[in-house]
Amino acid sequence: MTPEERQSLINQYASGFADVVEALRSIPPSSLTAHPIAGKWSAAEIVHHLADSEMTSAIRIRRLLCEDHPTIQGYDEAHYARRMDYNSREIGPSLEAFRAARISTLPVLSAMTPADWLREGTHTESGRYTSEDWLRSYGNHARDHAEQIRRLGKVLGSANDVNAAGPGRPAAEEHNAYFGRYISLVPEGGLLPLLESQFRDTQELMRGISEPQSLFRYAPGKWSIREMVGHLIDGERIFSYRALRFARNDKTALPGFEQDDFVTAANFDGISLGELMEEWSTVRRSTIQMLSKFAEEAWTRRGVANSSPMSARAAAYVIAGHELYHRERLIKDYVPALSKA
Repeated sequence: MTPEERQSLINQYASGFADVVEALRSIPPSSLTAHPIAGKWSAAEIVHHLADSEMTSAIRIRRLLCEDHPTIQGYDEAHYARRMDYNSREIGPSLEAFRAARISTLPVLSAMTPADWLREGTHTESGRYTSEDWLRSYGNHARDHAEQIRRLGKVLGSANDVNAAGPGRPAAEEHNAYFGRYISLVPEGGLLPLLESQFRDTQELMRGISEPQSLFRYAPGKWSIREMVGHLIDGERIFSYRALRFARNDKTALPGFEQDDFVTAANFDGISLGELMEEWSTVRRSTIQMLSKFAEEAWTRRGVANSSPMSARAAAYVIAGHELYHRERLIKDYVPALSKA
């Protein structure tokens, strides 16, 4: 991890509490314990989890710094949620515990030397565990849960709004047949919640890939993992732009693009995986914000891209399916080969 990557994660750690507090504004007080997304925690459960996790994390980094090769005990967060009855408790004390853990630990992180970041112990679940591993886990932790809370807020606050879920599936005549390979991968249900939830799943997958591993190619001539992520960022920007133009009823024909030329010119291998994922997260938030404002009739408006007709909703579905397609390639082609490299 470079000093710049460490500082970026420390900055995210510093802003994490404020991000969660801001996200909680999207949840009506009467709905803090609601479960609008099946199988997912309520906003209250997320806050209590953050309190327990952040207090634990604050002790972990201190043990790494003050003890030689400490054993870092893992724990079952789902069991904690049940055993501690998260959904029956007020969130105020847990918010304060979360805030205190962060504000007291930030000066510790800021004072750490390069040697401190290399100190290590043994995690009971994952094995070797360094100070940098700690930062990778907790730098984004609060921000990710803030996004989870915002997803809950959107569902709770927009139950009767067509844009809470997004448009229906595009018909075959709304896109070039080539894009059917992506659109067919998108499961039934709301497109906009899916764009949020599947990106979180992709983030979790990427966190298991180190910076050196992100340069891996499973065969000659194939993209590296960094190049795949960069391609997904470029693709999302392009299809978001197409969706915008079509939704605004713009009939100007749009050009196509050559994906390999884009990847070659971008030099994605010169950008860290962490930076690429942070950029993609920003792009995805922008995509969802834009799409969530489309009027119902805007989704089916059509234009022309690369000499083929396309609707606004088809472009949005391509974004979702394109990510799922490449994530499947990552799981099937890259990850197994990484273990043998």
